[in-house]
Amino acid sequence: CVGQPRDISELGARSDATPPTFVGAPLVCSPVFTDWTPFGTVHLYARNIVPSGRYLIEAVNEECDLADASSFSAPLSIVTAKWADVAGFFVDGRWEPPNGSVDITDALAILDAFSHLPGAPIKVRVDLVPAMPDRARPGCSPRVSHIS
Repeated sequence: CVGQPRDISELGARSDATPPTFVGAPLVCSPVFTDWTPFGTVHLYARNIVPSGRYLIEAVNEECDLADASSFSAPLSIVTAKWADVAGFFVDGRWEPPNGSVDITDALAILDAFSHLPGAPIKVRVDLVPAMPDRARPGCSPRVSHIS
């Protein structure tokens, strides 16, 4: 089940919603019923989301019987990238989406993201520590050691 969506900062290890932001939501045991339309893309996070995994996402109306499979929408199939496969090639000032290969281009893309350079991949893709895309520790910012 998907939990409450919220804005998460792209900047370093911040727990506030300092712009620029993306919308993220944790996986939880009890569903949050809401109109998801205004949120656009929602990035899900949890320890049990694994690289190279295939997930089916279904929607259900709050008034429907959760025990009745016919209450659910047709499933949307989502495949996660390989662990550390954060980008493809750098083309026209932007990193392309993951390309199925983990190599030096991924390390360079992560460094660009941690440096907040234009065209860098988003934090939800480059933050390789699972389950907490907004972990904040006083005086701590992402470092090169986070990609090793």
